[in-house]
Amino acid sequence: MAASFFPGSLRRTCHNCGCKTIRRQGPARKPIRRLRSLAAALLGPALSGSGCEPPPAPAESRADAEASWKLELEGTGPLVLERMDIHLVEDESLPEVFTLFGDGVMLVGEFPRGVHVGYEENLERLIGQTVKLLGEERDPRAPADEYVTIDGGRVPVVGGTLKVDKVTGTWDGVDGDKTLWGTAELTLDQKGSRRTVRGTFAVHAVSWG
Repeated sequence: MAASFFPGSLRRTCHNCGCKTIRRQGPARKPIRRLRSLAAALLGPALSGSGCEPPPAPAESRADAEASWKLELEGTGPLVLERMDIHLVEDESLPEVFTLFGDGVMLVGEFPRGVHVGYEENLERLIGQTVKLLGEERDPRAPADEYVTIDGGRVPVVGGTLKVDKVTGTWDGVDGDKTLWGTAELTLDQKGSRRTVRGTFAVHAVSWG
């Protein structure tokens, strides 16, 4: 994977003139990045005095998005989500796997074969896709159990699906604001009795490879 000229930087296309503006935002934490060209890196500062409207501060953009990052299931309160980590693969015959986690939530799943976010971090490819949660099919060697928290207690998730409806946000990476929105259908095993719950989610998505 090629390295960025500005690790941890964020890029946005201006709606007025189509220019590329690059902002620095701390050290990178190894999320996937597109390769920024040296020309774009040099032109960004030069455009600051050209009348081009500057992009909003990344901190403001992230704060607005972060308020929406939740899993809301019927019959219980919202659960705050931290992130969906998408684990890329070199062999595209294999599915990409993800881990979605947050305050009282851990879900593990895989995208349909043939649907890959890839090193371009093209999250739009997931729109309209139904994503399977591994549940009981998960590799037993995996360290994390799938669960959601209901009434203060962890309830195992043994299956289910997520469906992605849309993608919002401008900034890529761990400190960015890219957000997947959609619906969830989870199969729970609550004290030996299985039931299905439905709801909605919005989660920050970052790809790793």
